[in-house]
Amino acid sequence: MLGRKEIQTRQGAMNLRGGAGETGRIALFGEAALPWNLKLAAILELEPGVSIGRHDHTGEWELFYLLEGELHGFDMGEEIVLRPGDSTLTGGGQEHLLENRGSTVARVLAVIAKD
Repeated sequence: MLGRKEIQTRQGAMNLRGGAGETGRIALFGEAALPWNLKLAAILELEPGVSIGRHDHTGEWELFYLLEGELHGFDMGEEIVLRPGDSTLTGGGQEHLLENRGSTVARVLAVIAKD
C-alpha cells in the first residue's frame, strides 16, 4: 500500500496521554486503510516544551524512531535520551514517556501494533 504525502493528514492532540502542550500527528495512512493489527502509523511532532505523558502499552507494542531533534524520556524503567536514528520498543505492559526539552522541533516515527 502506498501512502502519498498529498493524502496524509495532520492533527494536533492537546496534553497527549497527560503530557504538556500540543503534539502534532501526521497520519501516514487513513485508519481504515491500516491492517487490523496496526493502531497507528504516524509522524509525531513535539515542539519545545511539549511532552507525551507517562502511559503503558498493554496488549500492544509501540515503536518510536527519532527522525530529528532530541527527546528525553523514561522507557522500560530507565531515563533515556533519544537522538536521530535512536529507537525504542515498548510493550507487554511497560510504561514510557517522551519530552522535548530542546529548542527545536522533534519528529518521531511512531507505529503501534496490537498483540
